[in-house]
Amino acid sequence: MKNYTWYNKKLNLDSPETIHQILICGSLEDIKDLQDTLGEEKIKATFSSFPYKGYTPADFNFIKNFILNIKVPLDDSRYLKTTPRDTRP
Repeated sequence: MKNYTWYNKKLNLDSPETIHQILICGSLEDIKDLQDTLGEEKIKATFSSFPYKGYTPADFNFIKNFILNIKVPLDDSRYLKTTPRDTRP
């Protein structure tokens, strides 16, 4: 599995950001390795509990519906990089 963070030389699979980076930028082989290493339930829990604004709409739908097979509705505005950040005080 490749390292998908430019600022860290060691892959930290305990970090939700690392998991999201692999889901966004990784190949299907990298995602399969991630599933084999962490287990699908941990990846689903991390994906659902720690949203990351780095997905395109196509990426989000592919990962949510086909890779992770998550059936519960998720607020896509918390995942899509095209959605403005919340600016409320």
